[in-house]
Amino acid sequence: MEMHAHVPKMGRTLGHWLLEGLFIVISVALGFWVTQVREERQNRALATRILKGLETEVQYNLSTLEPFADIQDRWVEAMAKLGDAKDQRTGFPVCPTSSTACGVFSATRPDLGEMKSSFPLFRRAAWDTAVSTEALRLLELRFGRSSIRDLPDATAIGNR
Repeated sequence: MEMHAHVPKMGRTLGHWLLEGLFIVISVALGFWVTQVREERQNRALATRILKGLETEVQYNLSTLEPFADIQDRWVEAMAKLGDAKDQRTGFPVCPTSSTACGVFSATRPDLGEMKSSFPLFRRAAWDTAVSTEALRLLELRFGRSSIRDLPDATAIGNR
C-alpha cells in the first residue's frame, strides 16, 4: 500500500510574488554594494602604490640632479668667460677650436669627477606606468585634477 503525503504548495498569491521580488532586488543590490566596496578598496590601494612609486621616483631624480646643479653653474660661468672668442683651443681632437658648437661644448666642459655623463639620466617608469594604465585617474579622483596638474615638470626642477 502506497501512501502519498500531501505537501501544500506555497501560495502563488500577489504577496508571495512581491516578497520574492523584494528578496531578489535586495540580494542584487547587496551584491552591487559589496562589489563597489571591494573595487573602492582596490582603487585606494592602487593609488597608494602609485603615489609611493612616484615619490620614490621623484626622490631618485632629485638626488640624481643635485650634483649636476654645481656642474651646470660652473659650465655657465665658463661659457660666460669664453665670450666671443672663436679660436680658443679645446684640447679635444674632434673639435679643436671653439668656433663650433662642439668646440664650445668641449672648451667649457667642467671636470665631472666620478660622473660619466654631462647630463643626468632620470627614471620615468612609475609615471609612464601610471599614465599608460590610466591609473592616474585614481589620483585625480583622490586629490582632484588641479593638484595633479600642479606637479612640477622636469624642466622646473632644474631651474633654481
